[in-house]
Amino acid sequence: MDAEHATVASFVPQTTIESGNLSSLGEPESLSRFCSRLPSPQADDVAPERNFPTDLDCRPSHTGIVDISIQDREFMLQQLVDFTALVPDLRLPSRLSVSRYLRGYVEGFHEHLPFLHIPSMTVGTSSIELLLAMAAVGSQYCFESEKGLALFHAARAIANERIRRRDAYASMASRSDRPLEPASSESPTRTAPTSLPTPNGPLGIPSSLEGSVPSPPCHPLMQTAQALLILMAMATWSKHGELLREALAIQSILASIVREDGLRMEARPSDGSADWQAEMWYESVLRTKYIVFCFFNLHCIVYNIPPLILSTELQMRLPCSAAEFRADTAAVWKEAARGAEMPPAFQTSSQRLFSQHGGDMTARHSSLANYILIHAIIQHIFLARQTAGCRSGFGDASLPEKDTALLKNALRNWQLGWERSRESSLDPSGTHGPVAFNSTALLRLAYVRINIDTGPSRALGTRDPQQIAQALRDMPMIRRSPDLTPALLHSAHAISIPIKIGIQLVARTQTFVWSIQHSLSSLECALLLSKWLEGVSQSAWSGTDYALSVDERRIVGLVKTMLDETEFAVPDELVLDVIETAKHLNIGILKVWATIFKGSQTWAIVDVIGSSLELYATMLQAVYC
Repeated sequence: MDAEHATVASFVPQTTIESGNLSSLGEPESLSRFCSRLPSPQADDVAPERNFPTDLDCRPSHTGIVDISIQDREFMLQQLVDFTALVPDLRLPSRLSVSRYLRGYVEGFHEHLPFLHIPSMTVGTSSIELLLAMAAVGSQYCFESEKGLALFHAARAIANERIRRRDAYASMASRSDRPLEPASSESPTRTAPTSLPTPNGPLGIPSSLEGSVPSPPCHPLMQTAQALLILMAMATWSKHGELLREALAIQSILASIVREDGLRMEARPSDGSADWQAEMWYESVLRTKYIVFCFFNLHCIVYNIPPLILSTELQMRLPCSAAEFRADTAAVWKEAARGAEMPPAFQTSSQRLFSQHGGDMTARHSSLANYILIHAIIQHIFLARQTAGCRSGFGDASLPEKDTALLKNALRNWQLGWERSRESSLDPSGTHGPVAFNSTALLRLAYVRINIDTGPSRALGTRDPQQIAQALRDMPMIRRSPDLTPALLHSAHAISIPIKIGIQLVARTQTFVWSIQHSLSSLECALLLSKWLEGVSQSAWSGTDYALSVDERRIVGLVKTMLDETEFAVPDELVLDVIETAKHLNIGILKVWATIFKGSQTWAIVDVIGSSLELYATMLQAVYC
């Protein structure tokens, strides 16, 4: 399918550690599939707080990561004893609250970035910082964001201390020729300790405070990396400016950890002969590294900062299918893996994207693999723009024609590969999850970025709608060109998605099925259309390049048809006036997206985008009137 004229139709608590004084202890049919199953009320859920149980009582249960038992919560408290000095004021939420937050993570965030193998996760095999990070993000999906802040800071402090202790132990082991265990990519198999650690024991107060010998690490460092990845996501999209600085600080730590663990991973057999849990841990580590790469690219998109991991560094196979990774037993995994092809290497697929023949895209990638590959193209666009800017001496220089042709060819090849994938769907609530749907949003964003460099001009890092709106207003209008047609068509289709469903319905429910990628893509699409329509009205006013091409008339007609379904329709008396129609459409598309983004939102940055677009539309109204 020629992407020049056809697009992917994506219509589609206060805090203190409790249980006593620790210092004295030893086209979707439905927009929403988020249905939070409330736990059955039990008498022991509201029992008064008590001291730590006996060794037998504190063994964690194995009912799953979202069904927290009394023993699970007590075990989490036991793990927190090891970090008393770091989080002396932390009060762990109740069992029901922890369960609710973890379920919110699994049913909300996890579906969009599936790198944890949820079926095999238990409290007993998960580090405390990972559990706290998951709960912190899950609280956002339960609309209890303020309660997640304490969990965020606790998880961040524990993760830092975990890394410090590991480094101290590694340094001592190297001097004493003792082996370091376990390696960071080894499967976590920790069980409950046989005795309760005391603050003065080897797992108590940090060794730097007590002067004791560091103990061997009991968790793979990659679990700490997974916790930091989750925390970085929360900090990136939060409304708190200090958390944004945390996100950028976590970047360098994460890049260091994944490089230390290795961006080259040997492929494992796909015939079902490997141990199920070991294979799922391998896949989880693989996906973690890829999603770190992708998230660095999201930082690049939003804040216009260079990515810390380049696509050329990735020497790993692509992720397996969703069916294999979602397997909840060894038998189910073996069945899903039977007959499945070994996923191709990232570098092989990346090179095929930039080949001249779409027929080279013969591999059927998983939805997550396609998501990774579109990120690779977007990174290529960013780096190409930096090179072009250096050559021309201007940061906003257009891409050379040769680079533009190469990138458009890569996007066409990617779209062919997306369409051939068995997991590709425009239904975010489909069997294979919303990742394929999210990828189409990134496809639209890539087409926009080929034509205009919006990154340096949006001021999203300020989190101030007034500054963002003024930055959008100050961006120059776009010069009309036939090369804009693919990006404009993608942008027009983007606005048709919520309008066809109903903008008020989407505003109230899209938080559960749309990812941040859709919000970022929609912002760029709205900005492209707005600046283009501004150019249309200016050309008509000045009489230069007045005549609209066939494609341009088609795009104007499509946008007008969409707005006719909303309260922002062009008045009948203005239809024959090209200048006034273009102005009205310009304001209308901004108000449609502002209305959607001002609805119920999980992440504060989406509301900031909505407020900014509303202010931008108001500025345009003042100029036009």
